[in-house]
Amino acid sequence: MKEKVFSALVCGYGVPKNILNDKNYHTYLTQIFNFLFDRFANTSGTVVLSGGATDCFPPFKRTEAREMKKWFDQKIRIVQKETGQKIPWAFILDNKALSTVENILYFKPLAKNKIFIFAEKTRAERIKKISKKIFKNKVNYHRLRRWLVGWIRATLIESVGWLLVFWHIAVAGFAGGLLRESI
Repeated sequence: MKEKVFSALVCGYGVPKNILNDKNYHTYLTQIFNFLFDRFANTSGTVVLSGGATDCFPPFKRTEAREMKKWFDQKIRIVQKETGQKIPWAFILDNKALSTVENILYFKPLAKNKIFIFAEKTRAERIKKISKKIFKNKVNYHRLRRWLVGWIRATLIESVGWLLVFWHIAVAGFAGGLLRESI
């Protein structure tokens, strides 16, 4: 069943030299985009890109949120050109959040309707605990479902009115010890 509106939080993990060429971010954001596009291609929604100024490269002014927005802008241009379909999502940049707690706290006032939180797998337990307290919803853990999609393992935790999606990136960049130090 297609939802009428949605709110999504995309947590950032550092600022790469060039997000458009970064394999780790490309894998992470592609899976998020595909999930949202498959489910909400013609649906109004709000996508909150969350992440502050963790730029390790001069002049040290970029934020995770603005960098992810560059990636989404490019992806949406390509999809719209290939399909002729306009994607009716609004993007909000949270350029302040520097931690998982801040990602979720700053997202709360914007979270309406069906809620999705996208995060890297190692933060899943922490996000479950924090979001349970912040959103005051009881997560129904017995409905936990897992599946393998190519190199991506996703875990869905469904509850009344919201859905958390945690992506575990099992590609060499994440699994092979090549994580950026800022993560």
